[in-house]
Amino acid sequence: MKIGFVFEGKLIKKIQFQKGSTAVLTIGRIEGNDIVLSLPQISKKHAQLIYDEAGDTYLIDLESRNGTFVNGNKLIPNSPNKISIGDKITLAVENQVELLITQDDFNISSVELKPSTNVDTQTSKTSISEALKGKNKVIIGRNDDCDFVISSPSVSRKHAMIERISDSS
Repeated sequence: MKIGFVFEGKLIKKIQFQKGSTAVLTIGRIEGNDIVLSLPQISKKHAQLIYDEAGDTYLIDLESRNGTFVNGNKLIPNSPNKISIGDKITLAVENQVELLITQDDFNISSVELKPSTNVDTQTSKTSISEALKGKNKVIIGRNDDCDFVISSPSVSRKHAMIERISDSS
């Protein structure tokens, strides 16, 4: 199992657990944590990840200032919560750090990018610039009514929007 830490759309850290092994990792803003995320919205000791021999992963909020959320629900501090692939996990409310859980690698080729029927295209893979032709914005997400559909549990139904600000080519 692999867990990626994403901030502002960029993968900033990644970890991998091997089945049969165990791990207890702390996540926080300061040195001394196993995973250091030097961001002001992350508490000094924000959360803890536990991976057990059975391959189950648990997340514990360590009384963080800005909270830890699984599928939109704020975790009760110091209480283990089982997490799995497909869960939407965020640290903090604003300027969130997202945790992506996957079995695959974190490169773009592991995510199938396909245009929906809303995009006028001849090929199965369209560039964003082509999709923007004649449009001011493109919606990216898991939902079929998005302009670009990414079939991955780590992608929200309406995950991102790219908007044309000016047409100075």
